[in-house]
Amino acid sequence: MDHCKDVLTPLCPTSKLSLECITEAIPSTLQRSIIGSLLYLTASRPDIMNSVGLVARFQSNPMVSRLQAAKRILRYVKGTISYGLFYIYSSSMSIAALSDTDWGGSLPDRKSTSGCCYTLGSNVVS
Repeated sequence: MDHCKDVLTPLCPTSKLSLECITEAIPSTLQRSIIGSLLYLTASRPDIMNSVGLVARFQSNPMVSRLQAAKRILRYVKGTISYGLFYIYSSSMSIAALSDTDWGGSLPDRKSTSGCCYTLGSNVVS
């Protein structure tokens, strides 16, 4: 992955991951380790949170296409290495929240997908 080409988006906008995958199965260790590292990275990179969450849903049944999606996120991170959140001290203790819900955005089971953003002072905390 050192010499890979950078991409502008974490996932291809037209690609859809689903339970019915026709690509070949792979051992789970590589895909799980990549997803675990990406989940750790989401603490300072909320721009990949949705993509990582989508790929993480399918880690119990690893396939080549899902590994390719996880690698695409890594290629995006490589190209945007200077992005991230920096937490600063603030004496303000106000809490603000923003929520976004997509009803039916999950193709496999049509469950609601949602995301929340919470700030404490001027820092995003969750």
